[in-house]
Amino acid sequence: MLLYNKETEFHSRIIVNKITESAAFYLSNLQLTEFDKTELSKYVVEKRKLQWYASRYTIRLLLNQDEIIHLNKDEFGRPFILNHDIHISLSHTNSMVVAISNNMYKVGVDLEQIRDKVKRIAHKFTTEKECKYITIENENATLITIWSAKESIYKMYSQKQLDFKEHILLEPFEYKGSGSFKAWLSKENLHKELTVHYVTLDDHVLTYVEDL
Repeated sequence: MLLYNKETEFHSRIIVNKITESAAFYLSNLQLTEFDKTELSKYVVEKRKLQWYASRYTIRLLLNQDEIIHLNKDEFGRPFILNHDIHISLSHTNSMVVAISNNMYKVGVDLEQIRDKVKRIAHKFTTEKECKYITIENENATLITIWSAKESIYKMYSQKQLDFKEHILLEPFEYKGSGSFKAWLSKENLHKELTVHYVTLDDHVLTYVEDL
C-alpha cells in the first residue's frame, strides 16, 4: 500500500510502501535478474523474503517503468542500477519499505520504527551535545531520528569505516513530527554540510539527505 509519495525541491522522488500484499502479488509484478535471484537465495525466513520482494516492487514504482531493472551493488554495498543513470537509496523495516532516487545528486534514506530499546544503545551513536536537547516526552522519537539521520548520511557517503559519533554531527533540533536540521559530515579530506529532512509515518521515522 502506497503510504508516502513526494518529490523534493531538488527533484528527489521518495516512495514509502506499507507491506500489506502477499509475496505472490509482489512476484507477479517483478522481473528477476540473475543478480536478484542470487540476492534472494541468501534469505531463508519467509518474512525477510517478503521484505525483499516489497523492496524490489517499490523500486519499480519509483522508476515507473516496465522494463527489467538491473539492480546491483558496489563494493561498499550501495545499490545502483546498471541500465539507469540515477542515484538511489533504500531502507526497510518489518512493515514498510522506502526508496529514493535523484538524477543529479547522491541521496541517502533511512526508515526506523520508534521503539523503546533505542535508549539502550543511544550511547553508541549520540554525542554529549546531541543528548542535551532530548526531551523526556519525545525521547524515543528524537533518538530514533538522530539514529536514522546518521544512517541516511552513512548510506549517501557509501563507504565503510564511518563512525556515527566521531564523523557525523547533528545540529540541535526539537522533534516535531516532521522538519529539517543541519548535519556535518567530516572525515579526513571529506567535509560536508548537509540538510536532514525527517517525517513521522505511523510509528516510524523517515529521514533523507541529498548531496547538493
